[in-house]
Amino acid sequence: KATVSVLNCRPHWRGRLSAMPRHPAVQFYRSMRDARRHKKLRSGPNPQPLDACMTAADSEAGRQLLAESSHRNQHLIDGVVPQEHPAFCGLATCSVVMRGLGVDVSQHDVFNVFNPPAGGFPSPWFQHFGFGFVDSAPAAVKRRLNHHLKYDGLPLSAAVTLMQEHGLHVANVQHGITPDTFRDALLPTLADRSPAMVVANYNRGTFKQRGTGHFAPVAAYHRGEDMCLVLEVNTHRYPSVWVRTELLVDAMNTTSPGGTKRGYMVVRRGPQAAGA
Repeated sequence: KATVSVLNCRPHWRGRLSAMPRHPAVQFYRSMRDARRHKKLRSGPNPQPLDACMTAADSEAGRQLLAESSHRNQHLIDGVVPQEHPAFCGLATCSVVMRGLGVDVSQHDVFNVFNPPAGGFPSPWFQHFGFGFVDSAPAAVKRRLNHHLKYDGLPLSAAVTLMQEHGLHVANVQHGITPDTFRDALLPTLADRSPAMVVANYNRGTFKQRGTGHFAPVAAYHRGEDMCLVLEVNTHRYPSVWVRTELLVDAMNTTSPGGTKRGYMVVRRGPQAAGA
C-alpha cells in the first residue's frame, strides 16, 4: 500500500518515478508535445505573491540589503532583460550572462552559433534533452527540431554546451553542493572586474513559487544575513529576490523531471568568445 504525503497528498512512489530517466523515444515524444503546447503561451503581466522566505530586490528591505552588500556585480544587475517567452528562462539567462562577459547575443539568437558559417551542432547535443538518437540526423533536420524544442526549456547540461560553443569557459557543478562550497564558488565572481559569473539552476517549488526548473544569475551576496541576490528573468511573474544561501542550495540540490541533477554553473570569458 502506497503511503500518502500529508504535504502534497500523493503517493511517494509517483515522485520517485517522475525523477527516473525515461526511454529516449518516450522523452522525445513528451518534449515535442510539450514544446508544441508551450509555444502557444504568451508573456504578459502575471504578478505572483512571494513567500516570506524571500525579500523582493525592489522593496525597501531589498534595496537596503544591496546597499549593505560588499559583494555584488552591478554590471550584471543592470544588464538583466526579461525573457521574451514563458519557456525562455534558460535562453534569456544565457544571453544576460554572455552579454555581461562581452558576447553580444540576444535570447532569440543564441542558437545561431550552430548555423553555417558559424559552425555546426556539437556532438552530443540532443543527448542533453534525453534522446541522443537524434544527434545522428542531418543538420537541417536538427536545426528545425532545435527551433521547436526551445519552447520546452533548456536542460542544465545543454546550457553549459551552448555557452561553450560561444567561446566561454563553463564549470558545471551538480554534486556535493553545500552552502560553504557554493559561497566559495560565488564570492570570487562578485569581486570588482571579475571575469566570471554564477548561474543557478534550481527548482522553483523550493521557493514556493509557480513552475519547476528555472535558471537565474546570482549577482550579490550579503554576508551578515547570508543571503544571495537571485536575478529574475521572468519579470512578468516575479521580481528578483534575496534568498538565504541554504535555501538556494536546497533548491539546486534537486532533480529534474527527466532524472538529471540541477546545480550551478561558473561561467568565464574565453579567449575566443563568439560575437565579442
